[in-house]
Amino acid sequence: MFRKLAATAILCSCALALSGSAQASAKASSTAFCPMQGRISIVDFEASWCTPCKMMKPAWKKVEKDYKGKISFVHIDIDEHPDIARALGISAVPTQILFDRKCKLLDAHSGFISEEDLRATFDHVLKNY
Repeated sequence: MFRKLAATAILCSCALALSGSAQASAKASSTAFCPMQGRISIVDFEASWCTPCKMMKPAWKKVEKDYKGKISFVHIDIDEHPDIARALGISAVPTQILFDRKCKLLDAHSGFISEEDLRATFDHVLKNY
């Protein structure tokens, strides 16, 4: 399962409140909040009412199991933590934000991602970062 973090813990980790689209924020910033320094991390923002989020659940469960110990997976429900979503400029779900081991924001994506694309992304990041 995805790890759920307290809103205050995540907000305290923010060095920069991302604004605008996730992709624009990723390119515009080299510093951002980071959930797990020393490990590649992906933060998945979702909501219980989100159809693409529901469609991605099986893929997330598989890749999280297969990449356990290599990548830190964090799940944040925007309805449970609206303050985090606002602070980070999350305007669409699902949105995924990917960090390297040094907490450098590598990439961000909004929308559905297939299991194959998740695996390809994680393999590339593990090999190169």
